[in-house]
Amino acid sequence: MIGSVGIPTAGLSSAGNITFGFATPTGLSNAVLTVGVTLFDGDAAAYVVGVTYGGVAMALKRRSGYTGGASWPQRTEVWYLPFPVAGAANVVVTLSVNKYAQAIASCFSGVATGSPFTLDAEYFNGSVTVASTIGNLVIDFQACNDYNNTQPTVSVSGGNTLLINQSANFIGFGHSYKAGAASVTTSWSASTGGTWAGIALSLRPSGGTQIIMC
Repeated sequence: MIGSVGIPTAGLSSAGNITFGFATPTGLSNAVLTVGVTLFDGDAAAYVVGVTYGGVAMALKRRSGYTGGASWPQRTEVWYLPFPVAGAANVVVTLSVNKYAQAIASCFSGVATGSPFTLDAEYFNGSVTVASTIGNLVIDFQACNDYNNTQPTVSVSGGNTLLINQSANFIGFGHSYKAGAASVTTSWSASTGGTWAGIALSLRPSGGTQIIMC
């Protein structure tokens, strides 16, 4: 379960790498920083080369396949860093090519940092079911672009709690959480139709502790 909710930080770019600030609170126990990144606009070879926080390299957890064909592809990735250094620092996302992109950073404490995720799943229609367990916390990052050149806004439903969403550069990008169970479905909708790409992950707690958003 989640004990308290903070406000994650987001950054965006219309043509290249992303740099934005994130402040990790002091006094955390078993914290993990997560960064979701989504890329859009006509190049199925585009991907995230790397993500750093305060100059420390983060690890790639999952990279979705591209959806939407050659003209309007969308990809979402999730990167993570156990034991992020406390204080304010920059998240720097480096892309393989200059494309429309957005990123969202969030931090959770009380996580089994040695093996923070049990299972994950990717989805391409705004909804996915991921295996989890009671006591875990399912988080997701979901993006939708619009091939009609309008600006989509994404909304979460199905019992998920929205943490943040932003709409820019023809992408709607959101981040949410839901309490773990044997099977957890996360569902999103968009104000205008397009191509979806998202990832859901099940965070594992450390011992009998409660996962708390930093």
